[in-house]
Amino acid sequence: VATLWNPHRGKPVNGGERRVVEVLVECLPDDYYVIPSLLMYHKTDTDEIDAIVVGPQIVAVIETKDYRGDVIFNVRSHRVDGEGRPEAVAKTLSKAKRVKGKLWDTAEALRQVWVVHLVVLARQPRNLHVDPALEKWVSLIDSDACQRLADPKQLLVEGAELTDVPVEQVLQALDVHMRPRRGSERFGAYRTTSLVKEDETGRLYEAEEIVTERPFMLRLHVIDPFLPKVERERKRERALRAYRILTELAERVGHIPQVIGPVDTFTTENGDVVTISPLAIDPSLRDLHEEETRLSEKELLAVVRD
Repeated sequence: VATLWNPHRGKPVNGGERRVVEVLVECLPDDYYVIPSLLMYHKTDTDEIDAIVVGPQIVAVIETKDYRGDVIFNVRSHRVDGEGRPEAVAKTLSKAKRVKGKLWDTAEALRQVWVVHLVVLARQPRNLHVDPALEKWVSLIDSDACQRLADPKQLLVEGAELTDVPVEQVLQALDVHMRPRRGSERFGAYRTTSLVKEDETGRLYEAEEIVTERPFMLRLHVIDPFLPKVERERKRERALRAYRILTELAERVGHIPQVIGPVDTFTTENGDVVTISPLAIDPSLRDLHEEETRLSEKELLAVVRD
């Protein structure tokens, strides 16, 4: 049985995450540690991490998905019941790289530690397709997730050699940087599922419509109630500007699918502004850079042209 290591008092935000953590604790060997539900700040990113597993030869960043329907994991695309979602494997890889960066900056002894990524499904979906190129990094909690983590060579690229992990030093380094996650929050007809970014202007979430469970991006624009009234109104107008521009554009020329922006907006009881946008599911240039993806000449010309 692994050790549940939780000095930050992290709490899984849903039943799927809770089940994955419980199973990992039960099925992994005694020399493993499972860290639940944490928030980690970086220079330009805020990562919500469902769990981190620390073992004698591996550190693994775990992303939990609790899907019921038809699920497809392809390279550069991810669909659930026919609807596009952010690409889970690449997203988890990016989080793992940033965790690796924290360890790298902490001590020279941690620079050789392998930090890998694994998307763990909390249940068997109705239908599941995983592209062969991604099979190594997508697993079922009731099937082979524990086996892969207990034999971490399965999660490394071919030819990579495992090294011993200074477990206590890794735990100390993570303890410095991790914070408890916010629980799921409700704004109007929407429920947040994951914090994407937080700064002085507010917070950006992945969210879902409560009734339909359709995914959206939700941005909370925080309006300081102690600001002068003129300044508060100026901030509200700035928060609503993109929505009003897109609404006017749609009224004039109709919907333009290539333009992604707010489709709904409302004000909270505290006077903050919430804007709702469709998910941007296509990878950004930054995403492709982090994945070390090489673009073809045709793709590069298209980027320059657009």
